[in-house]
Amino acid sequence: MTTCDVLRCDQPGLRRLLIPSGAGENDEKIICEMHHNAMLQGARWVAYVENPEVLMGSDAPPVLTEVFVRHSGSSNLSSQPVFINLYLSNTDGTERSIEIEATNQLQVLRDLLSK
Repeated sequence: MTTCDVLRCDQPGLRRLLIPSGAGENDEKIICEMHHNAMLQGARWVAYVENPEVLMGSDAPPVLTEVFVRHSGSSNLSSQPVFINLYLSNTDGTERSIEIEATNQLQVLRDLLSK
């Protein structure tokens, strides 16, 4: 018996879910009836082609909902620091914000996001 590919689910996998890759071959996951119905009703899910599990509920990563950038202040890391506030929405409906200082990694982040 094949079990559901949703992380932490031990129900029998009954439905096939095609995961479009975008960069290569598509992947296929096996999903139980309950998770398949939840997906059809709009439940959020995340699947990585290289990862065997599908993430749902509290296992899914938070969603970035807003970004705020400040070019003021000072830091021992930079004479012109850049502070980024990231606003995240969690799958349980809660929200949080994280402030980070972007140093030389800011260009790396730009390059990664532009791919």
